[in-house]
Amino acid sequence: GVSYADSLVAVAAAHHRDAAAVGVDVEREPGDGAQRPLHLGALFSPAPAPDIAGWTLIEAALKADGRGVAVDFGEVQVEAIGSGRLPAWRVVRLPGRAESVEAAVVTGPAGFVLSAAMVPAAWERHPA
Repeated sequence: GVSYADSLVAVAAAHHRDAAAVGVDVEREPGDGAQRPLHLGALFSPAPAPDIAGWTLIEAALKADGRGVAVDFGEVQVEAIGSGRLPAWRVVRLPGRAESVEAAVVTGPAGFVLSAAMVPAAWERHPA
């Protein structure tokens, strides 16, 4: 997976035994101490939009899923913890997909928020 923000390029890769698909998203932190990018409000309305870290988790998961932004954002759920397969990763549940995607915010360069996601290989082999 590849993502761009300004001149920064982020790349995610995994061994095929571990992940059937990967996704990555990088976003510049909003200016003036804002926690939510202004352009997200309409996508999540009437629910509140996620903060920038939540948005990168969702974007990375959608890229790993392969459908990108062709899902109903109101139905995307980011859970507090993951499956336990990867320490500190979280479960992202996407509409139309029985199995969840694993995602985490990872340390990146100052001024950017970076998340990576993966569809574990065993789940992809047995889709619902």
